Amino acid sequence: MDFRFSLEEEAFRLEVRAFLKKNAPTEYASQQLGDKETEEFRKRFARALGEKGWLAVSWPKEYGGQSWSPLQQMIFNEEMSLARAPRPAGAGLGLVGPTLMQYGTPEQKAKHLTKIAREEILWCQLFSEPNAGSDLAGLQTKAEDKGDHFLVNGRKIWSSDAHRAQWGLLLARTNQDAPKHKGISTFLLDMSLAGITVHPIVTMVREWRAVGTHNFSEVVLENVRIPRDCLVGEKDKGWVQAVSGLESERSNLAATISVRRFFEELLEYIKTLPPHHRERIRATGLHHQLAQVAMDLQVAKALGYAIVSKQMRKVSPSREASQTKLFVTELEQRAAKIGMQALGLASQLERSDKHAPMLGRAERLYQISVASTIGVGTSEIQRNIIATRGLGLPAGK
Repeated sequence: MDFRFSLEEEAFRLEVRAFLKKNAPTEYASQQLGDKETEEFRKRFARALGEKGWLAVSWPKEYGGQSWSPLQQMIFNEEMSLARAPRPAGAGLGLVGPTLMQYGTPEQKAKHLTKIAREEILWCQLFSEPNAGSDLAGLQTKAEDKGDHFLVNGRKIWSSDAHRAQWGLLLARTNQDAPKHKGISTFLLDMSLAGITVHPIVTMVREWRAVGTHNFSEVVLENVRIPRDCLVGEKDKGWVQAVSGLESERSNLAATISVRRFFEELLEYIKTLPPHHRERIRATGLHHQLAQVAMDLQVAKALGYAIVSKQMRKVSPSREASQTKLFVTELEQRAAKIGMQALGLASQLERSDKHAPMLGRAERLYQISVASTIGVGTSEIQRNIIATRGLGLPAGK
């Protein structure tokens, strides 16, 4: 693999950096803004990206994108993460858009894609259920075909932004007699429809917006009438659509950059510690663990670039996407744990405490990383995918 970039690609990287320097203030990156100021900045920044067509950069221009290559998309994602620029909210760009472009009708594309590309509408993902998390195909939400509409009943859980979203991408069972991977369909769900109730789920990680807010929700659907024109693709073919959509989530390079940035800041902070503290790090063997993280970050980078290489050749990176998701999320947990150990008791202090090292980033990453190996498919699920799709091993019964 050739890791060198062309002159045109390097020029493009500089263009992105210049835009971020102008539109993403250091006060945001250093977390020095208040909650209200942060919310206002995120909205302004999203509008600035939308005006340049940089929210959905790899999408075709007719849908509000720039038709960028996967390599340009990768460079853009790297620079966004390095600058700590806020990412667009909701499931619209990463999941709904790619699903509609591949399986949606012309009417569905015309109605939704441009709005997603401009972040005019917030979307949520309605896949997981209380009794069907990692085993997504075991979902029980039922959609009965009534001719001009589907009557839906069931419950969804861990739905990010569901309490704020106007639309959701829903998986529901449309054939009770088919094998569990065969009888699932995908729907576009208007969250204002009668029969939808959203219950908040408060986690141990506090939201950046304000204390007491939440991100996850449980969504209850009781006799919800979904118009037939909101069915995506063929009926009972939703499993294939869901798998292809989740591949795009698992191939995101932003997580690798985030861990790398945390690691580099951790090293710089350690250099400022008193000699006896640095000696403790060496005596406990943490310096060897830090060296291992440095090497693992290079592996994560290579995995991410391998995905882009396949995307450039229009080859599905199914195995590589799962490898990257598995490796990076477990690396994130190791880096967070090592950071907490290296910083000592002060690592438990939150951002609001003036004595918190690194603005409380170690404490926050340590909490957030707990969910990293669960969301978008657990580590066990990723290993199953690598074994069956990547290595051709037989699936367990």
